[in-house]
Amino acid sequence: MKQKLVTLLFVLSALLPTALAEGISAEAADLFGQAVDAHGGEALTGIKGYTDQGAMFTFGPTGEVVQENAFRSYVDYANRRVRSELLQSGELFVVQQADSEGGYAWTAMAGEMPVTEAEAAELLVTLSTGIHGLIGGIDEFDSARVLGELDFSGTIGTGLELVRDGQAVTLLIGEDGRALGDQYVTSQLGPVHNVYSDY
Repeated sequence: MKQKLVTLLFVLSALLPTALAEGISAEAADLFGQAVDAHGGEALTGIKGYTDQGAMFTFGPTGEVVQENAFRSYVDYANRRVRSELLQSGELFVVQQADSEGGYAWTAMAGEMPVTEAEAAELLVTLSTGIHGLIGGIDEFDSARVLGELDFSGTIGTGLELVRDGQAVTLLIGEDGRALGDQYVTSQLGPVHNVYSDY
């Protein structure tokens, strides 16, 4: 009888969600699953790389735009590698690249420079933003929790905080499960706040 009870407990423990034991709330896992489904479901996990482009705005202390630069980002999910490029007048101005072993930065004025381990980790935060964070699955994160309703510059959704390697990213998830935006903090840029028009 004791053997059957131990076996039953072992089987039941294997069936319990592992996310709960890893600091990921059931509510967060459910919201994460809705977001994955809204962005392609199982097809999302087959993505090996990603490229995007857009504009990055730098704001002054009173909220005015003081600089606008075009950007391009490249993400290699299989090798956990990211590269971001800022362009000025269509020419490369700044490049940052990182993977799990380190990274480098390059500027048009100073050339190539090494980055610290902390800076490389901050560059890898890209792997947790927007749909990037959805591709590897919830098990890629150390913790996850739902923050409730949040407002990102007039865009309202449910906040989902994801933490990986000490870096926290809050995804803003809409009622339909789509990622509406994200926010995080880096030592180089301070608070970063993104709102997507169609993601």
